[in-house]
Amino acid sequence: MEKPAVFLLQETKCSAEEISRIGPQAWRGCSVAAVDALGASGGLAILWDPNQVRLLNFLSTRRSISADFVVVGAGGNGHLTNVYGPTALGEKSDFLKSLEWIHHQFHDKPWIIGGDFNMIKSLSEKRGGRSTLDPIQQEFTSFINKCGLVDVETVNGWYTWNNRRTGGHSIASRLDRFLISENYFTNSGDINASVLPAAGSDHWPVCLRWGLGGRSGRRPFRFEAFWLTHPDIRGLITSWWKESEDPLDHSMYSFQQRLKRLKAKLKEWNRDHFGNIFQEKARLEKRMEEIQLKGMQEGFSEDLLKEEEATLNSIAQRETQEEIYWKEKSRNRWLREGERNTKFFHRATIQHRNQNRILSLKNEEGQTLEDHQDIEGELCNYFQEVLSEPGGDRNEAIGQITQNIPHLITPAFNKLLMRTVELREVEEAVNQMAEGTAPGPDGFTVTFFHKF
Repeated sequence: MEKPAVFLLQETKCSAEEISRIGPQAWRGCSVAAVDALGASGGLAILWDPNQVRLLNFLSTRRSISADFVVVGAGGNGHLTNVYGPTALGEKSDFLKSLEWIHHQFHDKPWIIGGDFNMIKSLSEKRGGRSTLDPIQQEFTSFINKCGLVDVETVNGWYTWNNRRTGGHSIASRLDRFLISENYFTNSGDINASVLPAAGSDHWPVCLRWGLGGRSGRRPFRFEAFWLTHPDIRGLITSWWKESEDPLDHSMYSFQQRLKRLKAKLKEWNRDHFGNIFQEKARLEKRMEEIQLKGMQEGFSEDLLKEEEATLNSIAQRETQEEIYWKEKSRNRWLREGERNTKFFHRATIQHRNQNRILSLKNEEGQTLEDHQDIEGELCNYFQEVLSEPGGDRNEAIGQITQNIPHLITPAFNKLLMRTVELREVEEAVNQMAEGTAPGPDGFTVTFFHKF
């Protein structure tokens, strides 16, 4: 495992002064912030490498340490909180309220909160013991949603604590976790968590990895459904399509070349005219603040009121585009857009991405690959080998396979399967497909073919 940038420690069972003395001895050059233990229980500490991350503006309570952070040389920043939740049921609600208070102090900054929460969200996070949920579990889930956080699931294990007993007395729970602001997943590269081996503790450590580099390479083209909200887009696409028309060539190659030229036109139009919906929305919201501040200070003139109305309409349009964007990314097919379900679609997208991400891969030698380029190389080599044309005559191998396949297709049925496909059948098949699905290599989704 690579050297960490930050350590979050819970239940240190010692004073802040002692942790400040021991920490630099165990981890040379580290900085320390700590909270005293109460007797032989409790205690918190954050240890960090000042060459990798800077921590400032600390805020400490009995059960948490918070600070602003800046990643050195990478530009990543936000607010970090280390927590150690109470074991007594009667104290858990006040603990969550204290975290909400911390969130309000730093609500304008993305938040990473991690540690031993000493509570679960659902029975799926517990094995053994009492199979009933306390009201505090619902309160915990409500806190996560209210603060706009995402629970980062561990990729190599589920439970983080066990009571070290066997048989029917064994109990395991997911008490330790990281919760992260939603916008980190959108704007700040790859984030994942994994469980590490425990050394003499009944808790397994959780490692959070944050790849600030984000996705490598160019983002592939995709026809975006929110483009259809632009009043000029239908006329533009019709015009561009006619420009590339060859009345004498109706081949599939010609069709693909026309799509290729249309793709170039759409990318240029999106860059020069449509713009980034998220950046434009942020710009409009900032302008709205300026307009309303000017109105409060100087009074609203007729021109200012008109600008306010126009800006509000533009913000509403960008919000609609944002909702359509996240709905497509979420792969959700049963909930319609138009009712401001952006947050729901955003969460669904994050879950979908986390489930489909390949974070590690074992090669033929049994080595675990975690570097993005190593995984990419292994996948390319594997499929090149699988899909490469074998040498020699294949007829014998094909015969060995086909002789074991029963002949169920009659000559009449085979003739029906082999006949030329009619345009009507292609149209029926496309119209039955769900919008936003099945993007081919060219990036044009079913939505495009439904609309045009």
